[in-house]
Amino acid sequence: MNKINSHKPRQIASMIAFASLIFVASSAVVAMQGRAVETDSAAATDSTDQGRAPVVGERFARDLLAQLRGSDNLAISPASIESCALLALGGARGQTAKQMAAVLHLPNNSRQEVGTLLDRIQRLAHGGDQKTNAAALVIANSAWIDKSLPVNESFEKLLKANDRATLLQVDFVRQTEDARKDINAWVDTATRGKIAQLLAPGVLDDSSRLVLVNAIYFKGGWLLPFKKENTKQQAFQVSDARKVDVPLMHMTDQLRYAETDTYQVIELAYVNSDLAMVVWLPRKLDNLAGVERQIAEQGVANSLERLGTTEVELFLPRFRVEATLGLRDTLASLGMKDAFSDAADFSGISSQPLNISAVVHRALVEVDEIGTEAAAATGVIARTTAQLGRIEKRVFRADHPFLFAIRQRMTGDVLFLGRVANPAP
Repeated sequence: MNKINSHKPRQIASMIAFASLIFVASSAVVAMQGRAVETDSAAATDSTDQGRAPVVGERFARDLLAQLRGSDNLAISPASIESCALLALGGARGQTAKQMAAVLHLPNNSRQEVGTLLDRIQRLAHGGDQKTNAAALVIANSAWIDKSLPVNESFEKLLKANDRATLLQVDFVRQTEDARKDINAWVDTATRGKIAQLLAPGVLDDSSRLVLVNAIYFKGGWLLPFKKENTKQQAFQVSDARKVDVPLMHMTDQLRYAETDTYQVIELAYVNSDLAMVVWLPRKLDNLAGVERQIAEQGVANSLERLGTTEVELFLPRFRVEATLGLRDTLASLGMKDAFSDAADFSGISSQPLNISAVVHRALVEVDEIGTEAAAATGVIARTTAQLGRIEKRVFRADHPFLFAIRQRMTGDVLFLGRVANPAP
């Protein structure tokens, strides 16, 4: 295979990112079915988003939230999952491509559209500035290709264009464990030590042929930081029957705030950045699931339409939320079924039949008085085959389970999404 770099340790050390998503393709038992004719089109738009940039990431994030409802802490990176799915979609054909495009809310799988969306996500990244404490957001992709896999030139071009992905050659057949360690080392470096092991032993085997990885790293300081001396140990009501003592941060300031009959919502901006954290706090202790369902149905952006600046007394716990998820069943339930079966058609990647055998995702979000640091990693394994005015002070006391997101305000892209059911370590 031409023009693909052999893997070297220094290439791993040079990659910096925050969340990663990995697609591992392995050799399939049966040949893939027919092909679709590619067409070009503009990026998908939602009728509710007319007049502003397409928000593919939010729509996909809403679907993920609906599928991952529960009562435990949760952290995912919809942007990372979407990025890696787009890389795989670039090589999908036929019904496989149609299903993947539908899950991502795209009208088709044209390379032009996939490339445009990948470029848009990468343009969200910026390196930050230590002097001004600007938020740092770094996004990177890589493709780990077995040396025995013939890769179509068109797929190589899709990945290489605009530096969308670094191509690395490995030996999954004879050096499976070495390849796994190399991928984990890339993720560890990309997430600045936050995720040391994405792929556990046994996730890869000698049928693995391709691993597509997206990595996103984010670290941002609050525009209005909390004072550490105001943080006090206070009760957090996990449930009617259980309380835990946690460090509850506190401030009173002019903040972006709104409320409904079912929840309060607040937006906390990061310094010198268009990124912000949003927190939805149910009015009732036992209604987190109901609020999640409401946000999934109406959308993140729609839930924020009434945000207005007002004086808010804010109580928010310091928290660290992390999760390791297998997303194969989740994505299949959303409609991406053929990609995980012998009917998979990834003939746009290689003449060898491929399907996805696993999807592994890890994410971590840490919040304190200074700001937020977050990381995530996902792996997919394929085998061959009305504003508020100035009003009286509002109190936003997040001392019971809540939902949060880190998003770009201008485009609506959702980088991280999760729930805090219990902030106690």
